Amino acid sequence: VPLARFGWLPLILAVAAGFLLAVFVFQPWNRQPVALQPRDTIPALPIATPVAHLVVATGDVEMRAPAAVDWQPFPAIKSFTCPSRSEVRTGDGVSCELKTTEGCVIRLNQGTEITLASPTDITIHRGQIWCSSPENVSLKIVAQEMPTAEQADPPPSWSFACPSSSCLLTAEQPGGMQVMT
Repeated sequence: VPLARFGWLPLILAVAAGFLLAVFVFQPWNRQPVALQPRDTIPALPIATPVAHLVVATGDVEMRAPAAVDWQPFPAIKSFTCPSRSEVRTGDGVSCELKTTEGCVIRLNQGTEITLASPTDITIHRGQIWCSSPENVSLKIVAQEMPTAEQADPPPSWSFACPSSSCLLTAEQPGGMQVMT
């Protein structure tokens, strides 16, 4: 039995000696902090501030960012935000509601396409929208009539200011534009 007790003593003494040797060699009390060198940084992509977000939709709403060529569908409402100058459209059987950062509400019926120039400036290209704005905000709606085959130049555009707290329905029809307040 006494031999078993002394068998562990050399092992414990070896571990303690190794620890003391490591402390003596590395001397952690004399260490200088290592200056961190910056790595090559990747330039941050500019993040466009959203001017509107999707509140509700009956199907996939599509958006085209200002510099993009292709339309991107958004099946998830939470991930849909519109940067300035983005285009939004609804397909057949799809309608949606957007809310701008200024509190304006824009509802798009099926087959509608708009451009959100800012939270208070909308251009309608085709389709039908309903809008409302809070008391202290005026919403500007611009519509450009599409040229016919006989016209070389596009017809002039028109704009309508939706004064605060009012609502309107704008519909592009083959014969022109219609506004109801």
